[in-house]
Amino acid sequence: MTLLTKIQTLKQNRPYQSLKGIIAFIIITLSIHLCYRFWAYTVHYFPITEIFLRASAFMENSVIKQTSWMIVHILRTPIILEDHTIWLPNQWGISIGEGCTGLKQFIQVFLLFLIYPGPWKHKLWFIPAGIIIIHITNITRITLLALSMNLNLPHIHFIHNQILRLFFYVIIFALWYLWAEKISKKNQKISPQAS
Repeated sequence: MTLLTKIQTLKQNRPYQSLKGIIAFIIITLSIHLCYRFWAYTVHYFPITEIFLRASAFMENSVIKQTSWMIVHILRTPIILEDHTIWLPNQWGISIGEGCTGLKQFIQVFLLFLIYPGPWKHKLWFIPAGIIIIHITNITRITLLALSMNLNLPHIHFIHNQILRLFFYVIIFALWYLWAEKISKKNQKISPQAS
């Protein structure tokens, strides 16, 4: 068996295909993350600065209202709203700012599935569904942070900055897996038979 034949056999191997997809996911996700940081912190959302800031303000208000509802009605915890801060009974506060809106993750999901191969007819419904799932994830994430604070769990900053931030990426990865392994591959299996 020649080296070229071995490489061709490896390319047909299922684990290789999955690994190739995971590497593509990581590269695309990291590239979007780095480009977003440059766009946000270096050029301040140019050329759509005003539009982005208005969208961010709208999302801050939406997130604070929806998260407050979850804390009051699901966690059964009274709160005090002051400006963009949710105050819990034990004096912990959650300040909802630009980083809490989920807009960055909306952009990540939008661009990831726009770039990643797959049928456009499915992208038209999958991308908006993914953005809705990310929004629900964000509300859940902030509600879980409130629960952690209300329980006076140790290492709140670690929970906020590491565990709950990772929660976003687990959901984005799950969306990608669903797309790459179920929706996109299903379409590829049907296509050759149809032609």
